[in-house]
Amino acid sequence: MTSPDIEKPDTSLSWENFIKELRFETDRASGHGGQNVNKTETAVRARFSITETGLLTAAQKLFLIEKGVVGKSGDIAVRNADSASQKTNKDKSAEILYAKLVKWLTPKKERKKTKSPQWANEERLQTKKKLSDKKRFRLDKENY
Repeated sequence: MTSPDIEKPDTSLSWENFIKELRFETDRASGHGGQNVNKTETAVRARFSITETGLLTAAQKLFLIEKGVVGKSGDIAVRNADSASQKTNKDKSAEILYAKLVKWLTPKKERKKTKSPQWANEERLQTKKKLSDKKRFRLDKENY
């Protein structure tokens, strides 16, 4: 498996080490495919144990557990049955799981507060003034 083109956060979670700690399970895919789907195990579930891994810090493990992405067994799992090939599904499920972990562990950028420009405020007030004048004219035509 080759490393997917994903921007990695500042963690020790490298693709090579991540792949070594993955466990794969196969089962029969569901849906279309007739007899072939019923007799071949092409669906793949990739599992990554958060509790047993040495790739994540204690803080990262706690963060993932509090986020609610870890199952009762202490694993994060992704199932893929898109392809008729078990190898393709295995590669794809590993890439999806890695991408999710990287996304969850990448800190979000803080939003910088910006102030709206003066011209935008004036334009908004002008629009409000026009609408209020229109409403006032409709309500009280003789006093306008």
